[in-house]
Amino acid sequence: MDPLEERRLLYTSNDLAARIEIERYDSLESIRRTRGLQRIAIHIRGKNILDIGCGIGYDTRAFGLQGYSVVGVDPSKRVLQYAKDFDPHTHYVNAWSTNLPFRGPFDGVLLHSVLHMMPPDHATRTIHEISRVIKPNGICSIRLEHDTTD
Repeated sequence: MDPLEERRLLYTSNDLAARIEIERYDSLESIRRTRGLQRIAIHIRGKNILDIGCGIGYDTRAFGLQGYSVVGVDPSKRVLQYAKDFDPHTHYVNAWSTNLPFRGPFDGVLLHSVLHMMPPDHATRTIHEISRVIKPNGICSIRLEHDTTD
């Protein structure tokens, strides 16, 4: 089994990923993230946003509360179920970033805390998919996490 397939299997079959992500956002970190999202929002012209790797939907909900039409995408059905339970009015789609089930066009695309966790070929295909579904002159926000505890 290739490494990407192993990650997919682990992520989609393990409820631990969902629990860790929920605990992560139940902290003061959410305040910092909200401020960052506000800085991104002022640059997006239009109201259609795609949140790739949305996880439990924190960023998805935050933009939805600001009046944007947001679609959250994640490969984990279990994590998406948490997102839907917290926010049943937002559209969440179970899909891989390498094969997005949309034609677009989206005014903005969020790729937060996801890209650095992908194998290089997966990241490359994801960037190609973003370029396919984003409007010309659309905004793509990519955030990479850096763990300073190591």
